[in-house]
Amino acid sequence: MRTAAVIIGIDEYVNRPLTSAVNDARAFRQALLDLNLTEEPHITMLTTPLGDSQAEATRDNIADLLYEFYDHGESYQRLFFFYAGHGLLAFSDPARSRVRTTLMPSDVQGLQRHGAKLLDLNEIQERFRFSGPEEQFFFVDACRDLDYKAYPDVGNLGWGGGRPLGAARRQATLYAVSELGKAEGAAGGLGRMTAHLLDALRSDVAAVDYDERQAEWVVSMQSLSDYVKWAVSQELANEPLYKLKYMVPQLQEPDPKPSPIRVVDPVGVAWLTIHIEPDEKAAGTQVDISLRGVRLGDSCLPPRQNHEQIPLQPQYYRVDARSGIGSADPERIVVDVRKEREATITVGPRKRGLPPVPDSGPFRPNVQTVPPQPESEPTDTGMVRARAQDPHVSIELEGLESPYARWTSLERLEEPVQAGPYRVRFRLGPDIFSEQELYVQAGEVVDVAPTVAVTPLVQESLGWDEEVPSSVMISESIGPIQAGLLQTMLPIIGIKPFDLKQQLFHQFEELIPAHDPSDFGMRPLSLVVAVDGNRWSASPVEVLRSIRCRLVASDPSGGVPQQVAELAFQPLARRVLDRWAGRETGTGFERIGLALTGAPANAFWLDWQSPHFGAFRLASAAIGRRATVVTLTLRPDGSLDISQNLLRFPGREDLYAGEMVPNISYGRMVRELQLSQQLYRSGELISVNQRLSQQGYHMATEMLYAKWTDPILGCMAYFTRRRADEMEPDPAQADRDVRENQHLMQVTADNLYHFFGELPDARVIYGLAHEHKREEIFSDLIAHAEIPVLAESVRRLATHTADTALIQMARSIPIDQIWTLTPAGNER
Repeated sequence: MRTAAVIIGIDEYVNRPLTSAVNDARAFRQALLDLNLTEEPHITMLTTPLGDSQAEATRDNIADLLYEFYDHGESYQRLFFFYAGHGLLAFSDPARSRVRTTLMPSDVQGLQRHGAKLLDLNEIQERFRFSGPEEQFFFVDACRDLDYKAYPDVGNLGWGGGRPLGAARRQATLYAVSELGKAEGAAGGLGRMTAHLLDALRSDVAAVDYDERQAEWVVSMQSLSDYVKWAVSQELANEPLYKLKYMVPQLQEPDPKPSPIRVVDPVGVAWLTIHIEPDEKAAGTQVDISLRGVRLGDSCLPPRQNHEQIPLQPQYYRVDARSGIGSADPERIVVDVRKEREATITVGPRKRGLPPVPDSGPFRPNVQTVPPQPESEPTDTGMVRARAQDPHVSIELEGLESPYARWTSLERLEEPVQAGPYRVRFRLGPDIFSEQELYVQAGEVVDVAPTVAVTPLVQESLGWDEEVPSSVMISESIGPIQAGLLQTMLPIIGIKPFDLKQQLFHQFEELIPAHDPSDFGMRPLSLVVAVDGNRWSASPVEVLRSIRCRLVASDPSGGVPQQVAELAFQPLARRVLDRWAGRETGTGFERIGLALTGAPANAFWLDWQSPHFGAFRLASAAIGRRATVVTLTLRPDGSLDISQNLLRFPGREDLYAGEMVPNISYGRMVRELQLSQQLYRSGELISVNQRLSQQGYHMATEMLYAKWTDPILGCMAYFTRRRADEMEPDPAQADRDVRENQHLMQVTADNLYHFFGELPDARVIYGLAHEHKREEIFSDLIAHAEIPVLAESVRRLATHTADTALIQMARSIPIDQIWTLTPAGNER
């Protein structure tokens, strides 16, 4: 197989030089040669400094080299592209809502000055998708974060010639980090991702996979990615949450997928050691090791001895333990012997106490197995059945070995699968709240259900002292829930003070005093702060008491914003949420504080600060006869969750005479709003709701356009539809669907402006939908310093103005934040 390689390493930058990138490039080149993946004449090295490579890694040299493979690459079956150096994200649309990965050649001396010299990796991949070598492997050991001080205008490749499109190439890319991540390396050594990548490429065990179709042991991009992600995660185990989210390698492998990188022959041996504790219980304990339903008799205990090394092929195995003299814990585990070389089974009375809840990470679902039933004909397939309680929850099932099959569904999933190892994830929006690895035997039916999404605050509030439940009820009008527990509970606390008729959320009556909204001019602002996690430098209660929030109102005349109030937070009462349990042992509500005040007539800022997490600004707004409910969840690693709602006062139908009558309970509405905000975060607000409607669940879709719920959700629905409208059209999409989408956007924009014109976001949307009104509306918003609540509103507004302060504000909002959140002191 004729294979070429383009290898780039850049240490020598004018700004921020590196020390490991050229080492990475040379080591990758040597690995290709040692493994006979290509030959010396077909490798082109570009490095800066030059060293022994063919040329320096300037923009023109890289682009010219790639163009040759783009234009004449059919003479090669394979292309390896390796890049180590600086990289960053750059916006690809005027609204700054979509980003692309760019690579920084050695002759970029400044992003403002040489932005056009950046190489758009996404464009390179798009060009090569239908041209060049048949199989293309990209390895990118570079940062993929945003530089909020510079927004370069990235140039395109400028490749002309009208190159005819061919069949789709088999393409895969392994990035050192996900978007917004910063790649790291050892000074003078290798990059973190490259070091593990080379170990995996060379090993006859670490990243080996068995390809049943070809009946051979191989190393594929998927198996490489699995090992490298696992190895990097091990190094980051004690790092803050944001590193786990952004600094783990990411694989992109669209169909059709490339063939394995190399065949491993002979395959190595992996050694597994089983520890049965205490030693004296080993004699009465049986441990079975099985592979795809086949019990490996010679590898089980007995005949193997406790603590003995057991030779196994490098695959996933199921380990089942049972003891006649006690209770084995765990009774069943899935072991990948390529990565895990030891497993411990403890025999004794099972502990019923709830283990300490970690600050982050998904909890295990409940797994029940129906043993294989006798059949007339043998089968090598089993069944996985998974179900969540919320219809908005995505269930993802993926095979952990070749062919790495994947399935996804909403609320429930039932799939026949080949015997082997699988992973089940339950996801709400971007957050995985429950996860399990399982091993399906032939003829087996495995039922999987998630447990409640637990955090230290939730555990303490509910007063759990046993195993994590499969669901919990925090409101009689909502019913049992699993996902988004904290996201639902906090807005309930925020609106409960105005439930004067005591019709809702009875569990909170003793916890939160009642207030008449007229005492706040019928525009109350309710702030709820929750301190989660256990690694704070002080106790959570001390952290809560240290928080101050200044309410800063915009000056309608465009003058300097004025402070209206400063709010402090005291812990809520010490009690358990489950009032029917008759227990008063929970302490979690001491982690939650509530502050109430009247909201200004215009848009306003909330300036937050504490010695424990620093300071930042959050834009908010108020509407007459509604409560502005803002919730903030803080964690010791610096991450935070925010929600904002503009809610009607419960039980006050007299205030809304002549308006649409709700056809949903108030509690369920609050819950649906929080689920919808999660879906907006992941970009699934419309797509998931459409799928739910097709399944007969119309509540979510109705809420997107029902004026009685929350105008913020209406704004989210508009932007989600507008982004879909601005994307490249799908040839399979009917013109009728496009027209319907545009009609819904127009209706949403008009309704928001007519009923909720006080909300700056509603006016931004109206201006976007009505070009003849745009300049007038946008100029008025800027002149009166009315800042929208949603980050996308600010970005859209910034693209139609020359206001330097607003443009800078738009640039300062983190790309993964849906709210207008900026560093403290970023004032207009």
